[in-house]
Amino acid sequence: MPRTSREIRWVEQDSTYEVVTSTLSIADPIYKCFFFTTSDLTRQGTLDNGRAASRVDEGPESLRHLCPFLIAADIGNGRRKKCDETHPNIVTERKSPRSPGASPSSSSGGTSSIYLPWSVASVPKAPSPLDIWTLTNTQEPQTNQRFLLKFYTNVSSRLVSTTEDYNPFHSVFLPMAVESPALMSALFAWTSAHLSCFEKSHQLLALQYQSSAISSLASSLKSSPPTSLDTTLAACLVLCATEALNGDTQSWYDHLKGARDIILSARLPGPHGTALEGSECFMRSTDGEWLLRNFAYHDVLASVTLNQPPLIRGAYWLRDSGPVFDSYMGVGEGLLALLSRISCLQEEDRVVSDLEFYSQAASLEFELDQWTSPLCSTEAVIALAEAYRGAALLHLHRQYRYRFPADAGAVEAKIQTQVQNILNHLDRIPLESLSECGILLPLFLAGGEALEETQRTKISSRLRYLAEHRGFQNIERSIDILEELWRMRRLGQSGRDRQRADWRDVLLNKNWKVMLS
Repeated sequence: MPRTSREIRWVEQDSTYEVVTSTLSIADPIYKCFFFTTSDLTRQGTLDNGRAASRVDEGPESLRHLCPFLIAADIGNGRRKKCDETHPNIVTERKSPRSPGASPSSSSGGTSSIYLPWSVASVPKAPSPLDIWTLTNTQEPQTNQRFLLKFYTNVSSRLVSTTEDYNPFHSVFLPMAVESPALMSALFAWTSAHLSCFEKSHQLLALQYQSSAISSLASSLKSSPPTSLDTTLAACLVLCATEALNGDTQSWYDHLKGARDIILSARLPGPHGTALEGSECFMRSTDGEWLLRNFAYHDVLASVTLNQPPLIRGAYWLRDSGPVFDSYMGVGEGLLALLSRISCLQEEDRVVSDLEFYSQAASLEFELDQWTSPLCSTEAVIALAEAYRGAALLHLHRQYRYRFPADAGAVEAKIQTQVQNILNHLDRIPLESLSECGILLPLFLAGGEALEETQRTKISSRLRYLAEHRGFQNIERSIDILEELWRMRRLGQSGRDRQRADWRDVLLNKNWKVMLS
């Protein structure tokens, strides 16, 4: 079956995204049409006879502009939608660019229409949160749960994994939830919270499930037998992710600390009369290993924005047999351990000599420079790992600049190199692709150091596109922080230490803790 690749690329001179593809005949039912409006790009699905695609009008009015709607096929249930026998075309309207903060109505200028066929992308696409919006959400509890479980399986869980071949949000969480009321309620809370980002009527349901999950989790912590360690930790991690998805700026960290306590307090009998303690209790199974990686990912990313060491130090989640493909970072699992060590420098700043600090920083920089992808993978997954390498180097150079302000000029050159490197690598990750789920931290760190207005515009546009497609409110928080930082710098305002304003100053002023997962 003939196919074409689809590319959405950044056009530097126009500060906009552009769809590029080629003409073909489309006959297979898995080909798709979309209706999508963003600040920079509008794609309107039509049929050859000029009749508008019917599913565009099925969703609530407030939701039509947010995300793609499947027309030719339903992802997840495999049902073929009735469509004209003729081949669908795509009308792409590229509007004049507007400032990142402007409203859609404020854009000016005409549009140019390009008729493009639309095929399955050469890179696997992440689903739209509204792909299955037309499922009925009635008030019967069982029907609600069926709807939420389907939305979680087909949409929410696929938006947080770099791979579909092995998605532990399916293969680990769902089987565990069958025997854990706390985890099942937490998954329903996560899904309801995700839906509430698009339709506010789900907020009450999300709070109800969240309350139920916390109550069940509290009971589990009081009377859990050792066999329930995995499900108890899983429920705590899902509650943490739910708060982050909601854009919460405090409570998610309480759940993360709760997960830490579950890990550190774990005790199980080991082989030959030995005892397993802490993380060892979870390394007995692949499910437990992934739970540790899940915790470590959130813990290490939190350490970057909180300017403190991780809650649990060391590379306790790595196994001796070698690297694995991680659902969050793809092939960049080893980089997470280096990020953790860099965050520990923040505490060492208070106790070690300048010479020792310099030695540790130089060693970490060498390891990052020498790091190579341990697994063969797609270009997008490798680009994600390279973006994390750049983010780790940025994190390291920021620590060095803070410790040795007299060397700020020399360090600044290294920082700007990594800002551009990160943007170059992120250009290789297609919009709406699975690998895009991990780009928030690199994009945010690059935005915090970007000096050129073109770089800031590009970062802001990518973040807004990401927020519109996925709906996660922590992305909106990152946009708020960067825009406030850029405003302070344009006005020449200094930070708390009378130095150049930094995104950490914004966090302190707002009293925010943010999770950039």
